[in-house]
Amino acid sequence: MHKAEESNIGKSFESFTGKDVNGKTFSNNDLNGKITLVNFWFESCPPCVAEFDALNKIYERLYNNKYFRFIS
Repeated sequence: MHKAEESNIGKSFESFTGKDVNGKTFSNNDLNGKITLVNFWFESCPPCVAEFDALNKIYERLYNNKYFRFIS
């Protein structure tokens, strides 16, 4: 892990809002106290596409866990 990554562990995101797959709005405040996996990707990025199966397995295993959130 890079030093810049290590220095951000445990720190809060700046304020933001988004919409889930059902169109429901959420904000960073909805993530307080939750483990949140954030993944940014681009559809023409081969490494991004290559990780989809692994990310889907993580999501399938944890999507019912009320303390886990997945943002992609």
